[in-house]
Amino acid sequence: TSMSDLLTLQEKVNSGSADYSKPYVIRADIDLSTLDNWIAIGTDTNPFNGILTCEMDENGVPMWKITGLKTQQTVGNNGIATTLYNGLFGVIGGQGKVSNIYLENVSVRNGQYTGAIAAKNYGIINNCVVVATNTTSTVETNKVGSTNDSNIFVGGAVAYNEGTVSNVQVKGVAVKALNSTDSTKIYLGGVVAYNLNIVENSSYTASVGATNQLVSEQKCQTYLGGVVGYNGSVVTNCYASKITYRNGEIDAEASVSIKSNTSFDTNYVGGVVGVSENNASISKSFAE
Repeated sequence: TSMSDLLTLQEKVNSGSADYSKPYVIRADIDLSTLDNWIAIGTDTNPFNGILTCEMDENGVPMWKITGLKTQQTVGNNGIATTLYNGLFGVIGGQGKVSNIYLENVSVRNGQYTGAIAAKNYGIINNCVVVATNTTSTVETNKVGSTNDSNIFVGGAVAYNEGTVSNVQVKGVAVKALNSTDSTKIYLGGVVAYNLNIVENSSYTASVGATNQLVSEQKCQTYLGGVVGYNGSVVTNCYASKITYRNGEIDAEASVSIKSNTSFDTNYVGGVVGVSENNASISKSFAE
């Protein structure tokens, strides 16, 4: 699979003409840095329901990298970006499986749902890495609005999860929600912003070239967690470490800091999970 192969896959999936009879396998490095605006693979109407994987070495590490992923959706005249899904994938369907993917130095921006690997996941994401080797690698949303609903989801790997996210590492990537509108809620997570199924064996840490940051310049209610912003199901065996939070007061118990720039009194902040509700569980997980 080359850049042209990925572009072909993107076109076929989004048009509803993809062939899922065999896996798509990455067998060489793919440099996407020459593309100013990557269009995510998969939509609500035509989600990705195939298999994308990468060759592995003898240590179980992906042999090849995807570098320079950029989504630079423009902001409208009213200062509001209206793009719905931004990431390598827009929507991974219930039959979709993405594994052994290594993303390096991403710049994924300005979707209502923004995640380096996927905006929305209903399938399986396993054994993937999102890593920064410089300080400009970021997953962020800047002043997003939508006619569909008023909430914003920004995750280092996945914005919204109703599938399984397993063995995913996010290293040194800044995750940000900037200049948000007063009417929105923000869900911000180092790995997953909003979880309604399973997040396991995953982490948000620093890298050799960059610190990991969670930044919320919120004017609204915020759910912010080192691994998961909002958890409505299962988070297990996950951890976050050495997180830098912008302009915050230290919450020693949660090992995080955040500054509230809002009249709302309910901002939920946690080292692993911002908030966990509806009989959801967190086990064998920690922040340091």
